[in-house]
Amino acid sequence: MAGRSPELPERRLEFLRWLAAGRDVAFHGSQRGDLERLEPVRNSRDQTEWGDQQALYASNDPVWAIYFACLRRDEGWSGTRNGSMGRPGGPLYPRSYFFVHNRGSASPLRFGPGSLYVLPPEPFAAAPPLAGVVDTAHLVSKEAVTPLARVDVTPADFPFAGRIGYYRDREPIFVTLLRG
Repeated sequence: MAGRSPELPERRLEFLRWLAAGRDVAFHGSQRGDLERLEPVRNSRDQTEWGDQQALYASNDPVWAIYFACLRRDEGWSGTRNGSMGRPGGPLYPRSYFFVHNRGSASPLRFGPGSLYVLPPEPFAAAPPLAGVVDTAHLVSKEAVTPLARVDVTPADFPFAGRIGYYRDREPIFVTLLRG
């Protein structure tokens, strides 16, 4: 699976969204392109109970997974607040997004090339709708998963790379969302 990335149509993001809307798959973004099996190992923390599990994270929305495939955490980095939001029980698209980083992390090299892994849906559980009304497209698996395919991605594939916001230290997330 970690072999050569397949050739995709020129409009890569449209193809990936089509795949997500029409097929039962999940997506995982990584800087690494050599993974033959994805393990439920977590090296970072999250403020939410769902996001702070020792699990393999994925999304049924490739846009959100591409964010993590291309994201670089370097000097000045202490965190991100991000999300993909849609209507529960409805179609995957349309969706709303937010992507913000801590102040002090405005590196010109914030994004780089990465890998988008296409995964089978079976071992994943979906996060319950946020406040009962928002589908977050957030999936977790407690077991390892063998990818169906790997797709090379670049910052050009992430439509929000030039529109990242910043949050202040100790700023409540609802304030971040209101300012966004």
